[in-house]
Amino acid sequence: MTITSSDIELVQTTDGDPTELTNKWGEKRTVRLNREWQVRFPDGTVIGRIRYRMFTRERRSRGLRYVHARWHSPGWGYTTTDGSYELEARSRKDAVERILRSHEQHQVQ
Repeated sequence: MTITSSDIELVQTTDGDPTELTNKWGEKRTVRLNREWQVRFPDGTVIGRIRYRMFTRERRSRGLRYVHARWHSPGWGYTTTDGSYELEARSRKDAVERILRSHEQHQVQ
């Protein structure tokens, strides 16, 4: 039986902190950072977690060591239960699918 992203449940563990962000044009918006969800199977087994947090972005020239620009912006990060580091995903749904794919790969091995 394969489990799809619609079969699993997300349980929010932390509500996060309201943070005001300013873009390069001076426009301000308020977002909730450090929100966290646990990704669970229907039987309650936790297979990972998803967080909405700040990520560092960089613009570099190909082959050069120095950075032309560096900035911070919010994004989705995910961690599987067997990994100790956090990776970046494009969306919350993408993070769930990547956690499921990682879990399936470890089940096959």
